[in-house]
Amino acid sequence: MEEQIVHNSPPDEKSQHYCHLGVMSQKIGNYPGALRCFKNAIQLDPGNSEAFFRCGVIEQKIGDKRKASQYYRTALEQNPLLAEAYNNLGTILQGSKDYITAKSYFTNAVKINPDFVEAWHNLSEVCKKTGDWNGAIESMEKVFSLRRDKPVILIAIGDLLYDSGKISDALSKYQQAVEMFPEYALAHFKLGFCHAEDGRHEMATIHYNDAIRCNPDFPEPYINLAKIFELDFPEKAVSCYRKAVALKPKDAELYFCLGSVLRDLNQLQQSITVTRKALHINPSHTNAQFSLAESYLLSGDFSNGWRAYDARIVRKDCQWQYRYLGQRPMWDGKPFHGNTLLVQSEQGFGDTIQFVRFMPFVKKLGGKVIFETDKSLLGLLGGFPGIDHLRSNVAEPVNPKSFDLYIPLMSIPGRLGIDLSNIPYKTNYLRPSERKTAEFRARIDTKKISVGIVWAGSHLHKRDKLRSCSLKTFESITTIPGFRFYSLQKAITDEDRLKAQNMSITLLGDFLEEFSDTAAAIHHMDLVISVDTSVAHLAAAMGKPTWIMLHKSPDFRWLTDRTDSPWYPTAKLYRQERRGDWAGIAGLIKRDLLSLTVERRTK
Repeated sequence: MEEQIVHNSPPDEKSQHYCHLGVMSQKIGNYPGALRCFKNAIQLDPGNSEAFFRCGVIEQKIGDKRKASQYYRTALEQNPLLAEAYNNLGTILQGSKDYITAKSYFTNAVKINPDFVEAWHNLSEVCKKTGDWNGAIESMEKVFSLRRDKPVILIAIGDLLYDSGKISDALSKYQQAVEMFPEYALAHFKLGFCHAEDGRHEMATIHYNDAIRCNPDFPEPYINLAKIFELDFPEKAVSCYRKAVALKPKDAELYFCLGSVLRDLNQLQQSITVTRKALHINPSHTNAQFSLAESYLLSGDFSNGWRAYDARIVRKDCQWQYRYLGQRPMWDGKPFHGNTLLVQSEQGFGDTIQFVRFMPFVKKLGGKVIFETDKSLLGLLGGFPGIDHLRSNVAEPVNPKSFDLYIPLMSIPGRLGIDLSNIPYKTNYLRPSERKTAEFRARIDTKKISVGIVWAGSHLHKRDKLRSCSLKTFESITTIPGFRFYSLQKAITDEDRLKAQNMSITLLGDFLEEFSDTAAAIHHMDLVISVDTSVAHLAAAMGKPTWIMLHKSPDFRWLTDRTDSPWYPTAKLYRQERRGDWAGIAGLIKRDLLSLTVERRTK
């Protein structure tokens, strides 16, 4: 019947009828049939702008953007007020990343039809791409004025404000979304995120919990809550990660995060099991590989631990540290006679001090050894056995032609097959310079027991909040008669400087330019008490009695549940019973210092 009407109609009416048939075919997904109808319409009426536009829509739908663009442009030549054609041309240009031209087409579309929601949305997107944040925000505000029933648009405006650096305005927009749509989980989540990024964790926690109340199956609030809880409340973090894993059981990253927190709780077997799950999902997840290595090492399983520990080198956020990676083959631990091996120190100063002990064993396996390290360690390590050439890591990189093999320092124990039974050079492998030792002699009160103390590490360390305590922790300790306390901290705040003076602590930090100076000061100490810092490593490597204050989630080298260290025989480990309980450790140290004075009197 429809075809009969078309057949008997005048040409312009026939053209419109073919357009109608084309639209019907398009609706049911018959794109070839629809395209034939629209082309018939054009043949009957070459001025039918709708038919040209519809041909463009079909061609764009089936992927021929060149033909689609031609049809849209012809439609616009015939009808310059066809807003949809400007919008669709803009999307094609946007797809080809011609954002400037696309922006002009979307602008034309909204000028013709100010209520064209899709065109305003597209205009916002290309404004964002071209760095026109104000234009992007204003366009999205227009979208919301036309669709005030859509909370996701308010969130999009907030995201644009946040991305453009207008954090307080973004927070206000997310707050508006919460007030207008109090049961919208995403609004609470975004508001929580904004608070968390600005350090207002208590407010963030409230809104993340509100997001969960609105939508218990929304995994992201659980994940972000876990990240807030990781350091101070790891048990809560575990609970949140477990809920997130239940909602996203194929997300390797979540298993990795859960495994890391379980390790912080010393639940090592669970940590290993969960981290293996992450690697089952994504075998190339290098952070999970490294996390697994740390769990193995902390548990004392050095065989599996060292094997997995090389994963640290290929982590994307760490590759910059290993500037020679890929320039020469990685040393496999086998003899390298006649070749030159470049050893690069890595991570913290304490790591270098701990692992430099292996250099004499490396030297026995081959030819020349180049050791590159931080300039502050050069004076301390000058003349160290096994190192032929010591150089600073701030110097120009070693020419690849000057060495044959490469190894980061902390990969060496794995190459040498080191386990708990064969750790070499446990004590006295580092010594101070006699000249510098003499310089410090006059600063030491030899009539009393000399105790060097360190209460804080570098604030740049990602776990410094956990491993550092306050100087106040030492208040009850420094009142014990018969002792003289010396600060071995190089960096000290003005507040701590004043407090140390009030506690009668002698400040040696002003004289400590590099580690060779620190070693000279330590030489005159009878005892060193330190949190987990490079000074603790240095004192123990020099064979000094060293009492190390460890937080509840210690680094792998300190293992678990022991008061001694297989790395340093003169070290004594004081572990927190409860997270953050430095006062408890201070009480134990005070007790042992009092015992030490009794021993001295009875001798």
